Amino acid sequence: MDVLENENTLGGAKKRVAVLHGAGYAGGEIIRLLTAHPFVTLDAVTSRSFAGKPVWAAHPALRGRTPLTFSDGDALALDDLDAVLIAAEHGQGVHAVARLLDAGFDGTIVDLSADFRFDDPAAYETWFGFTHPAPARLADFTYGLPEIHAPYATKHVANPGCFATGLTLALWPLAQRLPTLDAAVTALTGASGSGAKPKATTHFPTRDGNVRAYKVLAHQHLPEVLQTLGARHLGHGPRDAPRRRRRSRRRPVVRRSLCRRRVRAPLARHAARASLRRRHPVLRPRVDRPGPPPRRRLRARQPPQRRGEPGRAKHEPPPRPARNGGPPPFRRTTLARLMTTHDVIRTEDAFQIPTYHKFPLALVRGEGVYVWDADGKRYLDFYGGHCVTLLGHCPPRVVAAIREQAGTLLFYSNAAYSPVRARAAELLAAFAPEGLGHAFFCNSGTEANETALKLARKWTGKPHVVAMTDGFHGRTLGSLAATSNPKYRAPYADVLPETTFVPFGDAGAVADVLAGRDDVAAVILEPIQSMAGITEAPPAYFRALRRLCDEHGAALIFDEVQTGVGRTGAFSISEHFGMTPDLITLAKSLGSGVPVGAVLASDAVAATVRHGDQGSTFGGGMLAMAAMTATLETIRDEALMTRAPRIFERIAGALRPHVKAVRGRGCLLGVELHGPAAPVLTKLRAAGVLAGSAAHANVIRLMPPLNTPDAAVDAFTDAFQRSNV
Repeated sequence: MDVLENENTLGGAKKRVAVLHGAGYAGGEIIRLLTAHPFVTLDAVTSRSFAGKPVWAAHPALRGRTPLTFSDGDALALDDLDAVLIAAEHGQGVHAVARLLDAGFDGTIVDLSADFRFDDPAAYETWFGFTHPAPARLADFTYGLPEIHAPYATKHVANPGCFATGLTLALWPLAQRLPTLDAAVTALTGASGSGAKPKATTHFPTRDGNVRAYKVLAHQHLPEVLQTLGARHLGHGPRDAPRRRRRSRRRPVVRRSLCRRRVRAPLARHAARASLRRRHPVLRPRVDRPGPPPRRRLRARQPPQRRGEPGRAKHEPPPRPARNGGPPPFRRTTLARLMTTHDVIRTEDAFQIPTYHKFPLALVRGEGVYVWDADGKRYLDFYGGHCVTLLGHCPPRVVAAIREQAGTLLFYSNAAYSPVRARAAELLAAFAPEGLGHAFFCNSGTEANETALKLARKWTGKPHVVAMTDGFHGRTLGSLAATSNPKYRAPYADVLPETTFVPFGDAGAVADVLAGRDDVAAVILEPIQSMAGITEAPPAYFRALRRLCDEHGAALIFDEVQTGVGRTGAFSISEHFGMTPDLITLAKSLGSGVPVGAVLASDAVAATVRHGDQGSTFGGGMLAMAAMTATLETIRDEALMTRAPRIFERIAGALRPHVKAVRGRGCLLGVELHGPAAPVLTKLRAAGVLAGSAAHANVIRLMPPLNTPDAAVDAFTDAFQRSNV
């Protein structure tokens, strides 16, 4: 961090810096290191999603280490700053740089987002999949690390896009002067001292599904690290340079070097090492299982054929034998080898019941609007795990809430009251349409629909249900009875409750059924039929259904498993229609990926429910409630529902000249092509874009997050136009 130390490396006035977009993993690492830096004052940290909240809300391990709170960045005092570090995601750093330069910032900018690592805009587009927003500014940045490559050609610096390499190179000189031993060690190992979980795709190797510390000496860029460090010498002797050691696979040799350098007395050195192991988040001894037996005993007891077997430690048991007719056993993954996409697909297909038609890829990581597969390929995700990731993948506020709740109380059933459940219920009722302030929590959309049908029958005292042709409400028996597709119904037709199906959008057909029989308990429908191909009906149709149900004493149920929670621009799509149903079912987006479902009921329906009428062991569980609360708070605090219509218009405006029709509302879209959708979906996937199919063979379904950046929308439309040929 030569930018921060400059000529006052060993004293003088401290440099004043700020970190922009500091709520992510890289931001947490930078904040933690800067708070321990002896020559830096961290003045501000910005994040729009965490504005007004303390830094530890996004980075739990920083509680007590800094009093700073996140700001939205609008009132940042740039004149007082010597440097600004930008820890934004790829594609967003360039916008932060533009705002700083346009505001006349005269200090140094260090961009960690990799937006300025390329000299050529074409190379940037090839690597990231979308056009560079400000190619003229590429010349303002030098790619590299000022500590190693100084003097550098420009005032501003683009650190390497590989976060692990950036920390290894940039923080080695800094670690020699840090006042605390654990900070130095963590800086050099790349361990997650901020409390965030490292990810395999940032060069953190994994073993047995558990993420371990990033090892400097096992890093794929080790030759680059050694070469650049050796060229500068950095003012310390050969014993402090990184060296390979055969025996230690868990604790980097850097810890030994730093301990030997700082603590000369043997007893003090031993105490320092013991203290470090106890306090360090990664280096401390494992307590979840015993370690291996002593090496001498191990060698004596090991059969010769097991010694040195690749892929397995000597003390580990052998893999179980193959099942008859099954695939051969896999070796357990080592720190240097992850399962490939082929490995994952082969294993799942061997042991999972084949009920799903899957993409031919294995996803291992997600962040924002992107996911990565086991082979490291990145995809722009406009499918969202089937309309689930309303806030994108791993939204920081939801992840932090889950972590905090998991460490407090993982689960207790509805046999006891819970403050997190109470807060979630109160918040959900505040979002609900007026008059639907009573909630029942469950685990999925089909469970929510079955509950709604059950409550409607209890309220009306009638058995029959009217549903819509081409509607889909779930695959469990109660919901399947209201699903019209014969492909799902036929094998179970004999046991399904009787249901009358009428055409979607035809209020007259509903009126005829209600007039012809007096045992109709409910009319259930999807306000937008998603799986059918994003089929819509006019608002007058829904108002007519409300009037008909009132006249005949039937409950009106809106299945908003896909349209709800703000995806269409309103929490319930009924708000667009100027009417309110008796029951609304929610799921998918409600927990940002954590399984949770809910039924919102009117006062009249809720008044008929008694103890024992319905139940769910895991419904309203603490983790689900924490995730739901964080999701709703993020939607409210960031006003994300207002983004939905803008995203729709941006996508529809770009695609309409090239397709037959664009249907839907907000972030639930159906693109009808002039021909079959399957070839276009295949080309999109090859280009790194995920989208969904539909029962209509010519329709592609799009379900982007509410917080999708404009650059990602433009990247999708560009990829679509290239694929739709």
